[in-house]
Amino acid sequence: MQRLGSRSGRISEPAPGTGRNAHTVSVGYRHSLSDTVLLMREFLRGLVRLHILHHAARGEIHGARMSEELAHHGYRISPGSLRPTLHKMESEGLLPSRTQIVEGRSRRSYSITHSGQRVLKETIVKVRKLADEVLGVQGS
Repeated sequence: MQRLGSRSGRISEPAPGTGRNAHTVSVGYRHSLSDTVLLMREFLRGLVRLHILHHAARGEIHGARMSEELAHHGYRISPGSLRPTLHKMESEGLLPSRTQIVEGRSRRSYSITHSGQRVLKETIVKVRKLADEVLGVQGS
């Protein structure tokens, strides 16, 4: 079958050697199944960041506690894997940290900044609008 152009809006055959499920769906640009997986990972990372901001707005948080909280929602993220996200959010000015000794061990705790609160509020509005549209909230 002929491979269709990237602006065709159609499904094309997989490229040789990419496997039978590597079809390209064209909607203005080429988009492979692996791209979809990467997009979903980024979306879920964004949700984790939103969840972190949500809890930091309620009180101080730390990696182990956030890891437990996220596990309640189906995310399996160890505190060690979560640490880079917390550090990045700190460098972005969303979560300042402080180090304290708890039971003889050093623990880094995070709170939310004014900037983090603004980002949280703006993101909640956007997520709510998206969810209303995608999920079709009844009564709207």
